Amino acid sequence: WRGQPDKLSKVYLRLSQLQSGQKQSAEALKSINTLINMANDSSVVTDSDLVSAYQLKADLSLKSNKEDDAIESYRTLLDKFEEKFPLYSSRYNLGKIYFDQGNLKEAEKVWSPLSDRAEAQLW
Repeated sequence: WRGQPDKLSKVYLRLSQLQSGQKQSAEALKSINTLINMANDSSVVTDSDLVSAYQLKADLSLKSNKEDDAIESYRTLLDKFEEKFPLYSSRYNLGKIYFDQGNLKEAEKVWSPLSDRAEAQLW
């Protein structure tokens, strides 16, 4: 594995998914953060792996009642990848966090792009 960091990104992503499935949230978050740091340091992590990592990080943060961390993950996810991937559920979840916090203006701001896209409609 030395000298081949491109192979490690998939390992860290899969490890974090397994840890999450085993209810080892703290360990899963460490693995995810390692993957994200790898992406920041080099270009060997694919966009699809990063999307999966940020989604899992947001989900784990919500389960751990760390709404601010989830908001940060969803914001990063949408800012970096919304043009490349259909992230409607992430946008919805971010708006729901704001809605549940009573921040209706921010929730409306987050949800408003969903009304413009037919493929994002829930009904």
